[in-house]
Amino acid sequence: NIEFYYISDDIENSYSYENDELSDQERQYELEELENTMNNLVIKVVPPLNKVEKFKNEVPNRYCCPITCEIMNDPVVCFDGHTYERWAISKWLVDHWTSPLTQKPLLDKRLIPNQTLKAIILEWKEENTIP
Repeated sequence: NIEFYYISDDIENSYSYENDELSDQERQYELEELENTMNNLVIKVVPPLNKVEKFKNEVPNRYCCPITCEIMNDPVVCFDGHTYERWAISKWLVDHWTSPLTQKPLLDKRLIPNQTLKAIILEWKEENTIP
């Protein structure tokens, strides 16, 4: 998004400075051309710094929280049998008595640390130089 606005600001500035002596009809045509150019730009989206982008291997889905879609640091098992990032599922459970994945009712809100998955994720992170 930042790159898009930077590019569009440059185009608009060059348009407004270079085309002061055009007729209204010519300006309208130039404006339409500008809009077409802007609509056809290929925008490169830069992911937030906390997102994993490139490394040796792709992140296995089972290492990612289904709520945040990010690699888990503190995985816990919920009563629905699925594993989530602790803070994300805790936040969900404040307002819900249902599974975020299945929407089925939960009989219990206790969370159990998934130590095995945590160790596997840590090992995978070290192998792939992920902080």
